[in-house]
Amino acid sequence: MLLLTSPNDQLQIVTSAAATIAVHASWVDTNTSTGVITPGRNNTAISTATTTSVSGSPAAGVQRNVKTLHLRNNHATLPCDVTVQHTDGTVVAQLHKTTLNPSEMLEYTDQGGFSRGGMLVAQRLGGILTVVSATLLKFAPLDGAYIKHNGLYRLIPNAGIAGLGNTNVRVGNVPGQNLTANSNYLLYVVDVNGVLTADFHQGVVHGPSVAPGNEGTEIMYNPGMVTPNDNFTFIGLVRTNNSAQFVDASAQRFVRSWFNRRSLALNCPTGSTGGFSTSGAVLDYGAGLEWIGFTDDAINITAYGFHDAVAEPIYAFVNVDGSVVSGGSYSHSAALGQWGPYSASWSGTRAEGYHFSRVGLGTPSTSVHDVYWNLAGTLG
Repeated sequence: MLLLTSPNDQLQIVTSAAATIAVHASWVDTNTSTGVITPGRNNTAISTATTTSVSGSPAAGVQRNVKTLHLRNNHATLPCDVTVQHTDGTVVAQLHKTTLNPSEMLEYTDQGGFSRGGMLVAQRLGGILTVVSATLLKFAPLDGAYIKHNGLYRLIPNAGIAGLGNTNVRVGNVPGQNLTANSNYLLYVVDVNGVLTADFHQGVVHGPSVAPGNEGTEIMYNPGMVTPNDNFTFIGLVRTNNSAQFVDASAQRFVRSWFNRRSLALNCPTGSTGGFSTSGAVLDYGAGLEWIGFTDDAINITAYGFHDAVAEPIYAFVNVDGSVVSGGSYSHSAALGQWGPYSASWSGTRAEGYHFSRVGLGTPSTSVHDVYWNLAGTLG
């Protein structure tokens, strides 16, 4: 039971944000002189960060026994810390503190004490980062509607979080910036006056939080992985193209979501070159595959095509980041004017960041070849 036994006693709710908190309190008053019992109740609407009395104070000679207390966060997106406290006018005793996410409830009964209810199932973490247009990204709910941010379950808006354009956005926690061309960014979510907002960062890394209540959430760290910053929750990787815009195509995978990762197809359009001639060297064609990836991405790439055989083999290679990573099969000798196939495959991983792959070809002589080629694979 929660007793208010003097005109100075109050049961108060302390709210941390401008969420809409609906409170119902019910009690019985006992007149200590006559024994008369009188029930009472009060409904309170709280919409600011403040301290609010929710059950009034009893008159002199009356003891008020608060039987039930119900709190519900009616705000659509904003979580709120709520503290239930008792004061005798001088000393404040905090009885219970918790965070109410949107639609969550806190209940007190004199028989069962404090308990939570509401959105336990809906607190499933999810979301996905996608490209809407060349100038706009979106991080919206998918397979879950919440993101864990600084120890709180935050609802991801259906329309997506704010600040995911390529101009007038937050870069390095500084608002009003523009993204630059051919640049890699780690993308985080930060709380800006209660609104989940994107923040593009360079020169930092990410890793799991060890802060109580936020354990395991992927957050920002300094490059030495020494200093964590739980105010920034990691949601993905982004690389701009040479126009400082966003792209996610089979030949350029430049937007990667940390949540709900999927295997992505890699493929570049078929290319050709005439008069190819080399003596065992790797020929690195200009067109190919580009991607930005995570350390644990599984990468599979195949280079394949045809050449006009001239009584000698042609060797195929997979070239990643400017180096040969795999040799493959070769086309056997054939009569002049006949076409022979070639292929090479590679599977592996790469450090987090930007990478590219090209076709590499070689012959044992300086004979001239016409070549058709392609690159294809999977990422993630």
